[in-house]
Amino acid sequence: MEWRGSVASSRCSTSTWDILLSAPVSAIVPVLVVLFGTSPSAIVATVVLSVFFVVTINAYSGFKQVDKELLEMARSYRASEFLTLRRVLLPAALPLLLTGMRLGIGRAFNGAVFGEMLILLVGLGGLIMLYGSQFAFERLDAVIVLVVITGVGSIWLFERVERWLLARYRYQPTEARK
Repeated sequence: MEWRGSVASSRCSTSTWDILLSAPVSAIVPVLVVLFGTSPSAIVATVVLSVFFVVTINAYSGFKQVDKELLEMARSYRASEFLTLRRVLLPAALPLLLTGMRLGIGRAFNGAVFGEMLILLVGLGGLIMLYGSQFAFERLDAVIVLVVITGVGSIWLFERVERWLLARYRYQPTEARK
């Protein structure tokens, strides 16, 4: 029983994903403005593009590194695809999936502020642009500190959820079980 998503994912080479990951979102912003206009949808698209490739690459790596012996065992017990996904694939890939999500949280904050700065000039990004252009460094620093505290707090909260999930689905690599 092979994970079906890996067949489609393997067709797209790793270097292609690396290129898409390293492409600056600022180069894509004009395309987003054409597609979505200057609306909040453009900011959401900026956040999605900032997060998508990090999460996708980590998910792909997590599913790719699943122990083949565990998949063979599931096949020998005639486990359904859903059961194999739930009991073998997800617990094995969970550490990398969660790592991608944790990295995505930080990139989401960057994408949201960046989108606000370039597309709408509203929200925290708009305040950063406003205070920066007025040389109001005290207020600019306060907004930046607020963004950083919110981002760090979100990551801290997600790490608590991550610890709970990893403890709940105690996955041990094959080497640890021998």
